[in-house]
Amino acid sequence: MKYGFDKYINKGLTKALFLFVAVMLFSALTSFSADAQALSADYEGASDAFADALREGKSSVSVVEFNIPKDEAGFLLQFSQSHNTDVFWYPLSISYNFSDEDNIIAEIEWENVFEDFSQIEAMQKDFEKYAKEAVNVCFDRNMTDFEKILSAHEYLTEFTTYTLTDDYSFTAYSVFVRGEGVCQGYSYAFKYLMDAVGIECHYVSSNTLDHGWNIVKLDGEYYHVDVTGNDAVAKYNGVEIKHGRQKHTKLLCSDAALNCGVDDVKIWSDIALPECKSTLYDNAFYKNITGSMEFIDGFWYYIEPNEYINGSRRVLKTDGEKTEVFLEMKKPVYAISSHGKEIYCAVKDVVYKVDLDGKYKEFCSTVGEIFGCAIREDELYYGVYRKKSYAVCSVYIPKNLDCIEGVNLDVTSETLALNIYVKDFIELKDGFIKYTFDGEKFSVSMKKIDESRVISVPVNLTQLDLEIEITVVYGEEEKKYTTSALKYLTAVSKTEADSKTLNVVKALLEYSGINEPSEVTVSGYETKISDSSDEISFISAELAFDGKVDVKLKFSVLGKVEFKSNGKIKVEKDGLYYTVTVLDISAFDLEAKFKVIAKDVSVKFNVLGLISNCDEETKKEILAFYNYGKALSEYSK
Repeated sequence: MKYGFDKYINKGLTKALFLFVAVMLFSALTSFSADAQALSADYEGASDAFADALREGKSSVSVVEFNIPKDEAGFLLQFSQSHNTDVFWYPLSISYNFSDEDNIIAEIEWENVFEDFSQIEAMQKDFEKYAKEAVNVCFDRNMTDFEKILSAHEYLTEFTTYTLTDDYSFTAYSVFVRGEGVCQGYSYAFKYLMDAVGIECHYVSSNTLDHGWNIVKLDGEYYHVDVTGNDAVAKYNGVEIKHGRQKHTKLLCSDAALNCGVDDVKIWSDIALPECKSTLYDNAFYKNITGSMEFIDGFWYYIEPNEYINGSRRVLKTDGEKTEVFLEMKKPVYAISSHGKEIYCAVKDVVYKVDLDGKYKEFCSTVGEIFGCAIREDELYYGVYRKKSYAVCSVYIPKNLDCIEGVNLDVTSETLALNIYVKDFIELKDGFIKYTFDGEKFSVSMKKIDESRVISVPVNLTQLDLEIEITVVYGEEEKKYTTSALKYLTAVSKTEADSKTLNVVKALLEYSGINEPSEVTVSGYETKISDSSDEISFISAELAFDGKVDVKLKFSVLGKVEFKSNGKIKVEKDGLYYTVTVLDISAFDLEAKFKVIAKDVSVKFNVLGLISNCDEETKKEILAFYNYGKALSEYSK
């Protein structure tokens, strides 16, 4: 594999421009004070301002507020380039104005690399389209950071070919839009994906190796990820096979495991390079896999490792701990790719479509041997070896309707809601999300879903076990999902979620009858009746429970009665008998206190105190209801 590296500049620089930037960078390396940098210079702020100006088509920007030393102009150019990887039209060099008093850069200027900014704007739209697709394909919100890192690595090694075409080959644009690039382009694209999901990631390089790669932070530790180094090329009968041959040896490596053998690995200038000391993944399950790994519903699918290019006949699946055979074929499996929850397997000269139950049927075939396959938008691309030549073919596949990222129950407020998380698949912009819940039918246009990509469905406590049927509709194609709040709660109760969330989930499960309700100690319940009991001759209570509590109190008096309550009340006079109904007490009000007074006779009680009069089933329900209210109230704080 030939590595490409830009020597800190784009290849199109003239010799004079090269000398300008090289001198500026040398000055940065020799005279820049780390103490001064830590004290005042804000390179991230300056680089963001620089990048924003480029995004607007400008040719200058003020950076005086960021305290950048004048000797650091060359460094600022490169720092911004590696931190704002969506900008792919950085200038070849910059000039600047500075104050003689403090040698701080006041303004930087540049000559744009384009003649008409509308050309860049058109390229930006392509970049946003394909970069957004990459984010959607790579990630879902249920993934761990470990899974996100692996998924981004798989996407880039599966879709990208190592090629040096022009200056754009050094950018993330070339990787996402054209599917080709050199090491800097691979690394910038990987950093873009990590930035999209909030994982700390750095671009690092070595002049000696003429190469660049990444360092990522995972669970508090730093690791090397060399996407370019893992995008392998194999030879078969003298022909280069560029697809379906991903390696994983340089994925999440310690310093010792990477063993690059040079001491000039750095970020930019003299910024400290994080140490990659952890060896946790140096012998991970994926290290000897050659070919893509497809992540679906918590499992990785991959071709069984074999030393021969076409020797494996089995596809395995693993959750990282337990591994089992997913598919076994009579002929060698050369490559796999996934589209939603379907796996496409290239077996000799046929591509099979396989569902997650392992059932398969022929999708397409060709003359020759299929060594690699990848899916982009609605096309399956596959590399075919035929008569000592290698070519890439493609065939249309139905659009991926697996755009429901997941469903969960929102318990962050008094109002419960099922949240349906929708991926922003661009190709489904004319589609609909239809759902049926508790007998009601709803339809939401994909165009009308806001930026949060969430459809919120209100749920009351009596609807927890009801199924919600969700259907994604695009033209004549449909994809259905079925779930319920109860399924979500049961799944969450088995995880290591934070204690507040688990308390609410536990209380909801108690309410739903899955778990036994916790015991409640009732306080503040007191009954006092004097000798002149005819003044309050009797008192009784009836509790009706249907998601909320109705309390009906009955008592008789011979004289004037005063009724006090901090709940809702309704008083009806019927001769000498009074009926007081306390309506719709929520889980937050079960400790509501009541007092009935007739002269010197009083009865004090709260709602919880009345449950002793109920049958056991109702008592359990009310206790669970109460536990839920307490847990949710605590969570909301």
